[in-house]
Amino acid sequence: MNVYYTTKRPGYVMQEFKEEDLVKYDKEYVKKYSKYDQLFNEALNFNRLQTLLQYASPDSLLDVGYGDGTFLEKCKKNITNLYGYDVSDVDPPEGVFRVSEESLQWKYDVVTFFDSLEHVPEHDIVPYLRKFDTNCFMISVPWFHSACAYPEWFMNWKHRRENEHLHFFDSFGLISILNEIGYKVAHVSNIEDSIRPSEDDKPNILTVIAIRND
Repeated sequence: MNVYYTTKRPGYVMQEFKEEDLVKYDKEYVKKYSKYDQLFNEALNFNRLQTLLQYASPDSLLDVGYGDGTFLEKCKKNITNLYGYDVSDVDPPEGVFRVSEESLQWKYDVVTFFDSLEHVPEHDIVPYLRKFDTNCFMISVPWFHSACAYPEWFMNWKHRRENEHLHFFDSFGLISILNEIGYKVAHVSNIEDSIRPSEDDKPNILTVIAIRND
């Protein structure tokens, strides 16, 4: 099966897809990506939470694509009202309210996407992000590097997973999208690379925090 990629805008490439071909996000999928040991998860989620708290003091947080729920579990001591959305049938941690797709448009102080935005089955991520009513986005995604400049690298990139990873962003692409929908970017880094190192000399994970314009 041939897979085609479209440049939606500078720094944002999308895989063309059909719904019926996409990976199924069920308990087995979540289990496959819950293989990391407790120390890894503790370090990763501590890193994410402490980075977020430098820019926001939220009373409510929605984690989109919560997976095994370890980030939400980590948030319990710092954030009162926790919400999770996931397409799998895995329940969120105790005390976390699971929301429906319709409830994504509720108001949340912070909305997070950790290894999930690239999976969203939308043919343009911009209108999808517009529907969220939040003061702050925190997004971590695989850090894309130009398929034109590095074609061999892109074809062999570990994050190029057909019918699973659908959206690819470099820092310019993700920042410009967030600017367009009314957010000012406060933080850009590859801070997770200290825990999830790259296999080459390029940054591995892009982390962006954006605050809604007043």
